[in-house]
Amino acid sequence: MEITSKTKKKQKKKSKKSTSLDKLRTIILNKVIDGDSASKVIEKLLIFSEESSRKPITLIINSYGGSVLDGLAIIDTIRSIKAPVRTLIIGKACSMAAFIFLAGDEKVMTKNSYWMIHPMSCGTYDYFSFIKDRVKFEKELNVKLLELLKKYTKLIKKDLAKFEVGELWLNSTEAKEKGITDKVI
Repeated sequence: MEITSKTKKKQKKKSKKSTSLDKLRTIILNKVIDGDSASKVIEKLLIFSEESSRKPITLIINSYGGSVLDGLAIIDTIRSIKAPVRTLIIGKACSMAAFIFLAGDEKVMTKNSYWMIHPMSCGTYDYFSFIKDRVKFEKELNVKLLELLKKYTKLIKKDLAKFEVGELWLNSTEAKEKGITDKVI
């Protein structure tokens, strides 16, 4: 396959964008959180932290969420690197993206952003003994998520109950009142 000049221009444009974000120490998470997107975020966090453990890293979030385990891997990375991480919601941080947002050392939302949490979704069709094991595992994950909410927010019992049975949507003002964000811009 021959690379056309149009393809070369696209690649050059893409690398300029990446270079500009790298200079700003900025990562954008605007996709479903899965193994691929988590790997890219983790890789950038590790690289930026290795380059300088003092300069802050900005993680911009505009995501509907995704995999709990892949999200927890991002959270563990944020918590384990030396460089401070500023999380910034532009648009939305829903589901697992909302939990990743909470891991930031400084948490910022734009005025028109939303933060949302809901119960984990899971489903399975398998042998009963396997289902029992997965249910136990899913309960354990849910406890971890509740612990994160209690540790990093000022959500009241009513809000936590909403997490268990529905969707808790908060605009930036409400998120500030409930200790979810430090600042609204």
